[in-house]
Amino acid sequence: MRKIRKHMRFKTINVITVVIGTFVIVLGLTADWLGISNPTTFGIGQIVVIILGFVVLLFAFQPKIISSTYNYVIRKWLTVINKIAVLFLSIFIVLVVLEIGCTILIKRPVLFSSDNRMLDLPYYRSKDWSKTYWREHFEVFAGQRIYSPYVIWRTAPFEGETININERGIRRTIGVKDSCDIESYDVFAFGGSTMIGFGSPDWGTIPSYLQEYLSKTLDEPVCVTNFGDIGYISSQCVIMLYKQIIEGNVPDIVIFYNGLNDSIVSYYDKTVGVHTGVNSIRIKLETPFKGILVHSNLAQFLLPKLHKIFRVANLYNYTNNHADDLASQAAETYLNNFNVVQSLASKYDFKVFFFFEPFIKLSEKTLTIEEKKAIQTMDYSMPGFAKFMSEIYSFIESKSSGYKNMHFLNNIFDDLNEQIWIDFAHITPEGNKIISKMISYIISQKITMENLFLQNQKNT
Repeated sequence: MRKIRKHMRFKTINVITVVIGTFVIVLGLTADWLGISNPTTFGIGQIVVIILGFVVLLFAFQPKIISSTYNYVIRKWLTVINKIAVLFLSIFIVLVVLEIGCTILIKRPVLFSSDNRMLDLPYYRSKDWSKTYWREHFEVFAGQRIYSPYVIWRTAPFEGETININERGIRRTIGVKDSCDIESYDVFAFGGSTMIGFGSPDWGTIPSYLQEYLSKTLDEPVCVTNFGDIGYISSQCVIMLYKQIIEGNVPDIVIFYNGLNDSIVSYYDKTVGVHTGVNSIRIKLETPFKGILVHSNLAQFLLPKLHKIFRVANLYNYTNNHADDLASQAAETYLNNFNVVQSLASKYDFKVFFFFEPFIKLSEKTLTIEEKKAIQTMDYSMPGFAKFMSEIYSFIESKSSGYKNMHFLNNIFDDLNEQIWIDFAHITPEGNKIISKMISYIISQKITMENLFLQNQKNT
């Protein structure tokens, strides 16, 4: 009976060894496909794993070796496995606890909105809607995105007191119904976070103010649609416009309000023509296993801090040595997007206006204490970016004479003393109001001049 039990143990161990050996070999062979190895080469690590698998199989097909070493090896093996299991279980528990902790820290602005640094700004302290807005802001813009073909993402639908996003990722424009009427004068507004309204309730976004002002100046039904989204660069805006056109949704006026995101993405990724988060999305597609790790809340909490330690010096050296070439390439990409939109405008008979958004470091405004702190924070976290942005701006401005309807808004706040910028890129609802007034004025002047020209043509 004892021999039978011993024989059964050998058989069981044999089967387990074969399974483990086969699994290890298959893992080594398919590591590229699983996304846990470099897909371009068959690495040394894979070779080692496959050899290890064959060694395990060797033991499985040599029962004498197992028999002669059973009493010693198996006991040692079980002891080692027990220790390894305890070690891995301890690591797993620690990682789970850290993941939960980082999840709480990342979501902290949502859970404890009163602790948000934006609420400490004098501007928001005086507003009765600010706590509600910033709570909703983090729920919406720090939350889930929805996939959108070709432009990659849109903000997920949301209904709140100060922020409302529909199922297409379009933020509410005050004064506009769920959809535009057939007879309305359709205005499409494209841009990044500054257009969708970072820091502003629905009524304080640029499109909502444009709806009010253009309705008055054009003296006809106007429908402004807010196609802005967090992180969008000008290329995504062009694609978003093209998507609307091929769906039969052709506007009367198109407004592009860009500049900063194109520059920020080029600064961080050291290239042009890519969207925000390109490396993050590349990892998800090319190395799924690594993507899961990188996009855990633990990684999301630690990586920005490691970047501050290790990347700042690298970025500083890079932007000083190569900023000129990269800035000119980024500017050319922006101008090429302008040309594409102009071609679409000619083909589909709509008017287009490009506005290069204001940048705090290039403004001659008398800065408040908070605005000076915003510049200090930018200079610390993004060394060399102000110079880089300035070169892009200068390059585009030097070429702008050949591009009609391209406008620069850097000096629009120069005569103001109150706080306009809430960080180096985003502005208050009052700032949006000033921007919208200027945009409305430029558009109405252009349309008035064209109408006068057409009238004179008829009279002659």
